[in-house]
Amino acid sequence: MKRLGLAIAFCFSLIAGAFAQGGMGPGPGTVHSSGAAYSGIGDTVSGWTTWASCARVFTAAQANTSTSLCDLVAVTGGAAVCTLRGSSSGFVDLAASYCAGTTPAAACAAASGGSCKVSKGYDQTGNALDWTQATLANMPPLTFSALNGLPGVSCTSAGAHRLDTPQTLTPTSSAGPMSFSSVAKRTANFTSKQAVIGAQPVQSIGIGFTASASTIGLFYISVVPTLGSVADNSFHAIQGVVSGASSVIAADGATSTGTATGSAPGASQGFRLCRDQGGGNPLDGVVMEFGLAISTAFSGANITAVDANQRSTSGYCAVNGCTLP
Repeated sequence: MKRLGLAIAFCFSLIAGAFAQGGMGPGPGTVHSSGAAYSGIGDTVSGWTTWASCARVFTAAQANTSTSLCDLVAVTGGAAVCTLRGSSSGFVDLAASYCAGTTPAAACAAASGGSCKVSKGYDQTGNALDWTQATLANMPPLTFSALNGLPGVSCTSAGAHRLDTPQTLTPTSSAGPMSFSSVAKRTANFTSKQAVIGAQPVQSIGIGFTASASTIGLFYISVVPTLGSVADNSFHAIQGVVSGASSVIAADGATSTGTATGSAPGASQGFRLCRDQGGGNPLDGVVMEFGLAISTAFSGANITAVDANQRSTSGYCAVNGCTLP
């Protein structure tokens, strides 16, 4: 009995030590996968115009260290720090010492100001429509452990943070079709209209949070359609489709349909993260990935598939359960 008691005590000490060392849960650099083959959002649905993330890669074929995700600069002075890169797991490599001989987090901690901002989110579709910001004050900060130990782009209305695509996109008509996708949360000012992805410079097209708490909407002049019960201060898989009377806003498997109409978007259009036209409707929140498809209307099956991918272990779910609703 004495030996049995000693053995049990020893086992408890091992378990306690593992928790103390973080060995029982994911952390920075941990492979966020159940061991199944990685499947990116580009493997799930085709037809994307541009898509970027600081957290994971677009397709299984890009699951390697040659895939650039986001450029980081020092929060003070704006000196280049390094480029976040993918890994064989499909997720960002946070463990390797590829940032001047150290890890990305250590490199940012040692940079001027002690943290990093994002100057570019690389378009991983192959269309070279990167999301960029040249003004240091407007570059969004990077949060290293935003969701399930993965980094996200943080935006505040006070900081006027945003990333922009080139103004070279031409929607086929004012009624669409256009499709949008993101994983994001609103963290403050819960009764303010806030764009996650918005058009610029002349048309309010995109997806975001409405002026009602816990509600998202499709931005198209007015905010129609909308979907409630999307809790503020929590991450959500958000999809939007501009397609006239068949327009859709969706989150976490729930959908709402309506009619999106408005004036013509113009011949030359760009899109931006965390704001819409003229810099209005700024987001107070964090965004994990952001993409759109011009002249493409995602079907109901497409929306379901993208949502499932974002909430799988290839997306933002830990091995022991999903961290999205």
